[in-house]
Amino acid sequence: MYTSNADTNLYKRLGFTGSHPVIAFGNKHIKPLFKNTLGIAIILISIIVVSLLQWYVQRHLPLRDCLPYKVGNNILDLRKMPKDAVPDKYDYTFVYQKNGEKKEFTTSALPDSTWQFVDRKQVLIQKGKNNVPLINDFSFTTQSGNDTTEAVLTQQGEYYLLFVKDFVNYPSNWNRDLSLVNELALKKPLYIITSNYDLTNKRFNFQEGSGLKKNLIPIFTCDATAIKTAARSNPTLYLMNGAVVKHKWGWADFDNVLK
Repeated sequence: MYTSNADTNLYKRLGFTGSHPVIAFGNKHIKPLFKNTLGIAIILISIIVVSLLQWYVQRHLPLRDCLPYKVGNNILDLRKMPKDAVPDKYDYTFVYQKNGEKKEFTTSALPDSTWQFVDRKQVLIQKGKNNVPLINDFSFTTQSGNDTTEAVLTQQGEYYLLFVKDFVNYPSNWNRDLSLVNELALKKPLYIITSNYDLTNKRFNFQEGSGLKKNLIPIFTCDATAIKTAARSNPTLYLMNGAVVKHKWGWADFDNVLK
């Protein structure tokens, strides 16, 4: 049977037009298998890599240390205010009382001695910049409440700092810290920095189950957040030389300390 070009074109147009509903209806159900599989694979690999890095850091230390406590830094220097710091500016008013009347005075016009001081108000009038040290809230406190940071960090020669944030995520069924502390304390001064004095003192300074004191290791308390910043694994050991960080080990590397 003969079919003209016009008929052929008509059939093509009808076929194309008839396919529109199929394409429109099925488009949302058509998914490129390879593209989705590749996307899922990338997500899974990313999750695995991040999990492995987190696991590694919690046991060892970060592959690249970008924090102020990195090896070679002087902790005391970084606790100081930056040289180009611009302090905040405040305006002060003072509240005094006389014969039941309260009144506010400026610093340039304070009242005479017949007025009784009640309160002082401080208002920020200009925000400064670069006025926070790179290391702050990092201090060692004795059980009696004395700040011993300067005394520890200004000593001459090498010594160790063992950071024990707490015992929540502490390595379980692991006593390498105890044997290491005993070994190191015989070689150089060693201090333990923790946010939980009682549990730390019980672990390191008393014999298990007997309650008898061992060789007492000095223990100082420090803010838990500051310890977490300084010690990315719990526990972490520092070898110090004066106020300079000479070496650092995560708990999984404690066997390498004496090598």
